[in-house]
Amino acid sequence: MNKEKWEEFTNKVNSNLTQNKVPLNSDTTDSLETNWHKIQISLINAALEHIPNKKQKIQNFHNTYSPKATSLHNNLKLLGQIIRQVKSSLNNNSTIPPNISQQINKINQQQDLQIEHPPTNPNMILI
Repeated sequence: MNKEKWEEFTNKVNSNLTQNKVPLNSDTTDSLETNWHKIQISLINAALEHIPNKKQKIQNFHNTYSPKATSLHNNLKLLGQIIRQVKSSLNNNSTIPPNISQQINKINQQQDLQIEHPPTNPNMILI
């Protein structure tokens, strides 16, 4: 809230107090509860109109985890995709896609691993 918003709120409270006929002194025929209720309503209505009542949070999912954890997670997902592609190729008696070796090399370099490449010939796999 900036100064201008606070001034708008103050003006609205004063306007509401006048509209609800809240007395400025204590010698009145209305009860204390009645006057308090008028003040409460005046403040609440002005607040609802001029003061934001919702917190806005900027969500940034890009740096939620450390760069190393993010890299490991991405490469784990890539490994899952590779395994599915290889299984699908073996089940369909087709050749393993040629980009699999490049993807495995990339993972090995990024994570300092030694994942073996699948054989190019499906008959070479021992079940």
